[in-house]
Amino acid sequence: MKKSESYSNVKKVISISIVYFELGEGSDYVYRGTTNFLGIHNHDKLKLSEKQANLFKISETNQIFPEYYLLKIESFDNETKDGLDEWINFLKNEEIKDNFKAKGLIEAKEKLDVMKLLPDEHAAYNRYIENLHYKASMLETEMFLLNEKIRKATEEAKMEAKKERDIEIAKNLKELVFEIEKISKATGLSIQEIEKI
Repeated sequence: MKKSESYSNVKKVISISIVYFELGEGSDYVYRGTTNFLGIHNHDKLKLSEKQANLFKISETNQIFPEYYLLKIESFDNETKDGLDEWINFLKNEEIKDNFKAKGLIEAKEKLDVMKLLPDEHAAYNRYIENLHYKASMLETEMFLLNEKIRKATEEAKMEAKKERDIEIAKNLKELVFEIEKISKATGLSIQEIEKI
């Protein structure tokens, strides 16, 4: 938390333990634990006041304090019923099926495919990625240079248009028999430029 920030901004901690060994007895492969507080002397359960429940928009203290998940990978039966099962299947079998839709699995599949490459294939893949970075950098540099050329050409065109406008004004003022010094001040053209008009 930042200094002087309200406690209502505290983010809940969720701990996930992935175990590849038998831990405890139970028929499930996903266990969830929450944090509850019991009084040592009176054995009462710590509750939120009405004001706190409204502030935090929750009803129980265990909705604020850490939550724990224990994934017993070896107990997973390879039947995927939801996104969590898809992740557990990946952790157990190092595979991601094409029909899996869990958030983040597409990225994990790409990384897994790269990790499974043979050493020569992995080196070729790394060269390919480096080449993509190089091409992207070259393109970025070319775009920068092109934008600079466009900016300079636009600036030059504006200056040329202003110069032509100033010459036209100078011609008109000269025809009206204005003094060359005054025409120079009005247009920004030099006396020599005005005399050539």
